[in-house]
Amino acid sequence: MIKHEVARELSRVATPFTWIAIKLRISANAITVAGMVLFLNVGVLYGLGKLRAATSLLILAALFDGLDGAVARRTRQKSSFGAFLDSLLDRYGDGAYLAGITWYFLVTNAAPTHDHVPPVPFYELPISGLEYLGNLIPNHVAAFFTL
Repeated sequence: MIKHEVARELSRVATPFTWIAIKLRISANAITVAGMVLFLNVGVLYGLGKLRAATSLLILAALFDGLDGAVARRTRQKSSFGAFLDSLLDRYGDGAYLAGITWYFLVTNAAPTHDHVPPVPFYELPISGLEYLGNLIPNHVAAFFTL
């Protein structure tokens, strides 16, 4: 029940932005790509320790994430490719901001430490990021080719 109320409220907030995007003839796929660019910038800002700016931009990026589907539905331009692109770039966006947060904690040593847990070696960050993406992306590619 709470989930439906939250979804309804988010839809109400996003509706004016949906109509603006439609009036400006911005495609749903363009909004998807723009959202990905925002998520990449969120990751960079988190990595640089600009936590408030990153969180503010994260909220805007999340709005873009929901806006693309709303525009596609309202303009009757839903497509398998658009759904695939949205899902794929969502995973890359998640990876970008999570990598930024991870980088921040590794560089600043702001993460809580315990005597019995050794520090994470520097090379673990790119390896864990590749692992994250490697585990998620094949599922989306397989789903696209079965449509």
